[in-house]
Amino acid sequence: MQNFRRTAGRDRLMFDNDLVEQLAEERDVSPQHGGRRRDFLMDCIAKLSEKQRDLIRHAYEGEMTIRQLAEQLHRSPQTIYNRLNLIRRELFECVEDAVRQQGTEQ
Repeated sequence: MQNFRRTAGRDRLMFDNDLVEQLAEERDVSPQHGGRRRDFLMDCIAKLSEKQRDLIRHAYEGEMTIRQLAEQLHRSPQTIYNRLNLIRRELFECVEDAVRQQGTEQ
């Protein structure tokens, strides 16, 4: 928290200390909420194509850099970054949809 305040102090946009504390408390309130989102994420990853899952696996679990991965796949690093960005967006939307559906079913 102190590190955040120290580095944030360099920015023009500053948050009130009370707001920062409130956000930190709200973030810590529901660990089971994160568990459900993690479960949804795993379900969403399973829905990806095999090619997409392989790219995610190599990018996040592998020991290669994006540049090395791009060389291996005969693609530019920017292409790899773009594909990863699209996959992350797709996963985010899938998880958000699952959260909304669960909220309407309760």
